[in-house]
Amino acid sequence: MFNRAPFTPEDRRIEDHPGGIRHGVFYWDDAYPDSHLFADAEDLIRRHEPDLLLLHPMNVDDEGHRSGGVSRAYDRKARRQGDLLARWAPRWRAAGYALLVTADHGMSDLGEHSGPEAAETRVPLYTLGPVGGPAGEALFLPDPHGSPTQLQIAGLLAEILGLRDHGFAAPQGILTPRA
Repeated sequence: MFNRAPFTPEDRRIEDHPGGIRHGVFYWDDAYPDSHLFADAEDLIRRHEPDLLLLHPMNVDDEGHRSGGVSRAYDRKARRQGDLLARWAPRWRAAGYALLVTADHGMSDLGEHSGPEAAETRVPLYTLGPVGGPAGEALFLPDPHGSPTQLQIAGLLAEILGLRDHGFAAPQGILTPRA
């Protein structure tokens, strides 16, 4: 997710880029503190009021590779993510943003995530606030019994963003029917 490849540190902060990602803050070190990443997000929201903002914190993933997906250290990093969300989410909700919290993969006991096991492919999905389509219509209603797989998240996001003919499978029972 960059405006050009390969990414170089000179492209770490972009402002008013003419296309693609217009405003952004990027990092290249998995140990970049998640607390700083959330503060970077707040800065982008305050200065640019983006329609979409993607945060990809890495500290939980980094710890999972070192200690495994069921370790105390991994659990502490995951709890820290919850603490960061608790700090920033009320402010972002008050600014009118809906939050969709998920993961790009799970983590095995051995610290891997490239296999087909449920621990590596099953991901959480939480919403804070109503998630709507580009015209403000309610497209997304959380289903307490729904459990999308990692592969269904792309379809879900494409539907929420109003992308047509995206070719991704969307989770059934989670999106409300369109009129």
